[in-house]
Amino acid sequence: MPASFTEVSVGFQLWINLKSEFKLCDPQYQEIKKQQIPEVDIQNGKVRVIAGQTLDKQGPIYARTPTLYLDIDLQKDGKHEVRVPAKWNSFCFFYEGDGEAQQKEIKQYQMVIFQQSDQDEYVEVSSQTPCKLIFLAGEPIDEPIVRQGPFVMNTQEELEKAFEDCRLGINGFDGIKNWVSKISQLPYQKAN
Repeated sequence: MPASFTEVSVGFQLWINLKSEFKLCDPQYQEIKKQQIPEVDIQNGKVRVIAGQTLDKQGPIYARTPTLYLDIDLQKDGKHEVRVPAKWNSFCFFYEGDGEAQQKEIKQYQMVIFQQSDQDEYVEVSSQTPCKLIFLAGEPIDEPIVRQGPFVMNTQEELEKAFEDCRLGINGFDGIKNWVSKISQLPYQKAN
């Protein structure tokens, strides 16, 4: 996660599941600076397009699994409709302030999971007072899931192999035994 010496950092770390054919691909981390994320003005607010495409803007994050990831900032009486492709999973999380999703009241720190549809759906988010939310949607993989800790695989055997590889420091886990986070103890120092 990005961090700062001069300001409080707020972020969300998203791990996107992969189809079984890509599970053992080389790991990929993408750090995108704020100024690289396209912003679009909407009715009393703005949308930042982090991944996927909406409002004629393409987000800078690459995902092997088709994904839409939006950061939506609504001001007083803000409103926005998000197009979710047919059969995609989708949800939103209000991380600052209260609002509405599909005309249902949502409190700060609540998440709403939307129903899949056989056709493109438009999900409305709105607020009578300022709020911020993330909106995510993704194409389902429709494969079995076995998960534990940081690993998501398709079978118990694959899961056990991932833990073993991690323990041994092989197959993409090279150097893990000596790795130390550079930001784990980063102090916040208020700028003058």
